[in-house]
Amino acid sequence: MKKSIKTVGFMFLMILLSKVLGQAREMLIAQIYGSSGDASAFYGVSALPLNLFDIVFASAVSSAFIPVYNTYLEQDGEQEGDRFASAFLNVIFLGSLAFTVVLMLFASPLVSVMAGGLVGQVRETAIRLLIIMLPMTVFASLAFSLVGLLQSKGEFSIPAMMSLISNAVVILYLCIGNRYFGIEGLAVSLVAGWALQFAIQIPVAKKKGFHYQPVLRHEGLKTVVKLALPVMVGTWIQPISVIINNAFGSSIPGALTTLNWANKLYLIVSSVFTVSLTNYIFPRLSRQSVQEDSDSYKNTLKVSFLLIVTVLIPITVLMLVFKTPIIEIVYKRGAFTDKDLYLTAGAFFYYSLGIPFYGLLDLLNKAYYARKNMLVPSVTAAAAILFNITVSFVLKGIMASFGLALATSLTAVFMSVVLLTLLNRDLGFLTKKDGMDILIYVLFGALMFPVCILCYRMFPGKASLLGNIFAVGVSSVAGLLVYGGCVWCFRPDVRNFVKKGILKR
Repeated sequence: MKKSIKTVGFMFLMILLSKVLGQAREMLIAQIYGSSGDASAFYGVSALPLNLFDIVFASAVSSAFIPVYNTYLEQDGEQEGDRFASAFLNVIFLGSLAFTVVLMLFASPLVSVMAGGLVGQVRETAIRLLIIMLPMTVFASLAFSLVGLLQSKGEFSIPAMMSLISNAVVILYLCIGNRYFGIEGLAVSLVAGWALQFAIQIPVAKKKGFHYQPVLRHEGLKTVVKLALPVMVGTWIQPISVIINNAFGSSIPGALTTLNWANKLYLIVSSVFTVSLTNYIFPRLSRQSVQEDSDSYKNTLKVSFLLIVTVLIPITVLMLVFKTPIIEIVYKRGAFTDKDLYLTAGAFFYYSLGIPFYGLLDLLNKAYYARKNMLVPSVTAAAAILFNITVSFVLKGIMASFGLALATSLTAVFMSVVLLTLLNRDLGFLTKKDGMDILIYVLFGALMFPVCILCYRMFPGKASLLGNIFAVGVSSVAGLLVYGGCVWCFRPDVRNFVKKGILKR
């Protein structure tokens, strides 16, 4: 128990630091470029390489490689497992390289489809930036493959730390090199950061006993294909949401930049804890599934589910209450205007409504993948994509860019509810009592609203940056104390878990 808590805690800290650096990177970009044409071109295509990686290759890495690799480790030993991993790395490299070259040739029509609202010089800049950044797909494929390999071998520290280095590279460029090389140099620094994420894992993999082999064939690859093809749709929901936002938002003045700023911050808040937890338990769920240990599997899933709910509810409340001060603290400087503040804070509010559901969606998808059940997430995600497009089209006409952010949250709600209903009907890992417990946590979260608002209004000097940070910080602590106090007093099971697992040394 203590080892698990320490490992997840370290992963949480490293991912949090990585996200903080990532947000610092976004703050610098906002300060330097604001909502200019260069910023619109950059944000119109910067997420596209990684979104395309998520759509085409992430399913093979996240949902298929780890379960199959753990199967070979458990049943055939490390030598055969490493032979399979080598073949997978080689095939994923060649496939992503060919994919990248083809996309470079069709960069212009790709920009027309994905960001059709960009015109003139802004469109030309976007095409150049896209061509520069497309190699990120290759390095992301290799980096995430090694992440899966290292996590399966029990190494979680380096995968959790690797984003620190890549974000530091971009920040260093913005501070020193941007004045000389401009927006094109920023695109190059992003590619360099992803190349480093891959490179720093190589010596760790060797140290963990991984023996690379120059092979392209392995019978396990057929299993990966069978598992990955149907689940490709299941991994599309987040990248497709971004693409839909960009496609609809490119015709709304300022929407590309403000939606991206809000979405980046929302993803940090919603994913730091969830990713650190699910990355740790996914290999465990895979092993429990291979060993057919149903009781352990259901217990791991239930504890993780309730833990995510318990943590993300108060975080969601804080984001909703302090939407404008948070955006002001993070972005309001340099070329970032009052209009940018209004649009970004509004989008952030509607994105934040989906924080708990986005977190649970990551867990539920991995629960299905660990069981090698790819059909349910795939069909659900396909329905969710159609849902997202329809709702985005309707809400854009009513709420402009805010409607696109709300559509993203409603899509996360739709997909997580469907997956939870089907999985719980199959396994029965959550009871009616657990459902009542979740409602109790929601009530505890609701009690935070008046406390946070009242405390924030009491503080003077919020016009200054430091005063605003102090007011938000103290008010957040007051709200969290109310929530934590309610949990501590009225949830003896959580209190005992904390005493035994965390406080006891």
